[in-house]
Amino acid sequence: MFKLTKYELRKTRTTLLIAAACFALLELAYILGLALHKEDLAGGSASFLVLFAVFSYLFFLILAIMNYSKEMNSKSSYLIFMTPNTPLAIISAKMLMILLVGLTSLLVYALFCWLDIRLLIAFYPDAEMTGDLLAGFAKGLGVDLPELGFTLLALLIAMIVTFFLLVTLAYLAITLSATFLQNFRFKGWISCILFLAFFMAATWIDNHLIPALYPNPATWQQLWIGIAPSCLFYIILMILATFACSVLLEKKVSL
Repeated sequence: MFKLTKYELRKTRTTLLIAAACFALLELAYILGLALHKEDLAGGSASFLVLFAVFSYLFFLILAIMNYSKEMNSKSSYLIFMTPNTPLAIISAKMLMILLVGLTSLLVYALFCWLDIRLLIAFYPDAEMTGDLLAGFAKGLGVDLPELGFTLLALLIAMIVTFFLLVTLAYLAITLSATFLQNFRFKGWISCILFLAFFMAATWIDNHLIPALYPNPATWQQLWIGIAPSCLFYIILMILATFACSVLLEKKVSL
């Protein structure tokens, strides 16, 4: 499976290198803005860096779905499913590639965020004083910064789990339309409708059948416990959707 993951990474290498180059240019502009004391350049670059970090995750989601859809509808790419590798190994390799890219990107963004803050303090020492004032102001309002950090981390984990759920549900919708409905017209629209139906069903079950342990969490511990059932439910759905894709590909794929 790891060889398949390496193959999946090679297929997206050009796109990832372009994204890395864009990020590097924005980072360089930010550093130059600080070094030259050009606040407009530094501030604008910092804003674009934040936007880039957010939208790149959406881009990775769309890219993963588009690549899979292309494989299911292109004869040349479709041949990968005729190799000795099992469909489950192929699908799992795709998921592992998305996980590696997503987590690596997240770690890189977090590291550069910390470095950029340190650079800002190095070039503008008053920024550290401002940060201390804001921290004191937040403390005066009763905001516990460590608790806020754990809360944001919990929300980030929930976001990542939801991100992968969207990918697996999209894979399942595309696989269904490319197998059972392979001779139908407008397969792309059918895939979209199936995806929306799957996601709405998963959301309805989560909202109405999954127990809400802490509907209004007062602490970060309660928040972590509160999101655990939903995250576990989504993970189970991801596993089931992955197995469903592999079974469909094994039983229904034909050139």
